Formats: sequence, C-alpha cells, structure tokens
Amino acid sequence: MLRPGGHLVLTVPFLYPTHEAPYDFHRWTYLGLTDLMQRHGLDLVDLSAQGGPGTLAASWFFRFLRTGVDSVGRMVGLRRPLSLIAPVRWFVLGPQWALVRVRGKKGYRLSRWSRAASNGYLVLARKPAG
Repeated sequence: MLRPGGHLVLTVPFLYPTHEAPYDFHRWTYLGLTDLMQRHGLDLVDLSAQGGPGTLAASWFFRFLRTGVDSVGRMVGLRRPLSLIAPVRWFVLGPQWALVRVRGKKGYRLSRWSRAASNGYLVLARKPAG
C-alpha cells in the first residue's frame, strides 16, 4: 500500500529474452511492468534494465564456470565450495569484477538491446497525490 504521493521501488530478475513484443504483459518484462504500473494507477517515473544481452550471457557463463569449479571441488572431497577458496576465487570472480568496472553505469538504461534481453529491471513509480 502506498499513500498518495508515495513512491514504489521495485526490482525483478529476468533471465529470458523478451518475446511477442509489444504484447508480453504476463511476465516481468519492461512491457509487463509498464502495464502493471498503469493498471494499478501508478505513474511510471523510471524503468531501467539491469544490463542487456551481453550482461545476460556473461552472467550465465560465470554461473556455469562457478558450478563447474565447485563440482571439481566436491569430486576431490572439499566441504567448502572451491570457488570461494583463494586463489580460485580470483579466477572465478576477477573477470566478473573487471567487466562490471568496464561496463560502468551504461548497462542501467532501457535501450533497444536491453529491451530484447536483460538480467532484470528496476522500476520507480509514484502514486498520484489526492
């Protein structure tokens, strides 16, 4: 519940390409989130993407890398995930941190590419006053 003039900040994960645009309203796409805000009488202040297709592909790549590294650790009898033990941690996390620093803030706008695929969306909406 929001009081009149109140703001809503909402983030949702989204790990699948948008399809059937502009009629993809029943999932948490940028289209579905826009429709949801309008149906509930909220003014959409901002809608941004958490990266685009490149970020989505990189997140899946690093997820599979970490899963593989941890599987090796279990095969050799480690109780702790191998991906969390230094220096293996730097092998797994280092490239991710580098990509985030290179990408900077560019990935947080709703662009043509992030409309096609994104890691998720961030919504800022406002309930009209009165």
